[in-house]
Amino acid sequence: MWKLNIGAAGVSHKLSLGNKLFLATTIATTATSNKFDQTRFDNNMVMQPNSNFKDVSGKVTLNSSLTYKQSPAVTYKGGVNISRLFFSQTMSSTINNRPETYSTYIDQSGSSLYSEAFVQGRFNLSDKLTLQAGVNGSH
Repeated sequence: MWKLNIGAAGVSHKLSLGNKLFLATTIATTATSNKFDQTRFDNNMVMQPNSNFKDVSGKVTLNSSLTYKQSPAVTYKGGVNISRLFFSQTMSSTINNRPETYSTYIDQSGSSLYSEAFVQGRFNLSDKLTLQAGVNGSH
């Protein structure tokens, strides 16, 4: 039997801190669960596990930025993006469909953190020309 579950959720918030300053924040998460179970009858017609696979993975992200509109032609923006990725995997199986060889071959889990910060400026030099420049750092 194979079973797949997928989910996502998020919340965004925008706050005006005056006429020229704006704060935007979003937190979101996604997750996937993928499971596979297989059984078979042994020589005595008793149901035995044959293979099993389970993978759960996902991501949680926080984004926040502050935008300052100095004038219609000049805008500055700075912010952070932080993401945590995670996984958990297990895999069990028999060798050559022999029930007595059923064992777990993979049993691992882990996570990682990715973060970045940025600042940028947008300058409308004319109706047809815009300069956008910024600096981004990540870890």
